[in-house]
Amino acid sequence: MRLGHTAMSYRCPRHDLATAPDGLCVLCRREHDTSDGSLPVGKLLGALLLLVALFAGLRAATRPSRTTDSKEMPAASIADVRVIIYSTSWCPHCRTAKKWMTGKGVRFEERDVESNPANLADCQRLNPRCSIPTLDVGGEAVVGFDEATLRAALQRAAKKQTGS
Repeated sequence: MRLGHTAMSYRCPRHDLATAPDGLCVLCRREHDTSDGSLPVGKLLGALLLLVALFAGLRAATRPSRTTDSKEMPAASIADVRVIIYSTSWCPHCRTAKKWMTGKGVRFEERDVESNPANLADCQRLNPRCSIPTLDVGGEAVVGFDEATLRAALQRAAKKQTGS
């Protein structure tokens, strides 16, 4: 056994920690792995990943933005789309939808279905089950929050408004 450990010992005499079958505790193993002055493979991989992430971040920060990206929505036209979200204060999907729309610059009107019976009735006209969130996107009902579905509904409504 190494470092003065015996095969019968289950605790490290230096650190009073449990030992592995080779007789080393985690602290002794760390000391032993770096005793030859070289870095362990895990630290090298971590440093390499950090450098790659930094390089990718710098590259993305210096790259000019593309306005023709198919995932980007035209800001001028979606700003004019009328969006009403029927929600409740406790619904996590409603919060996610509102946060997403705010982040994309989509203006919306929030109507709480629990605090106002008229809001509940309006929601049930769009979605008889009245599951939340229910969104009225330029006259089109979108039930639940899915980024791709909401994005497509916004683009259709914007296209309809601009007449293209």
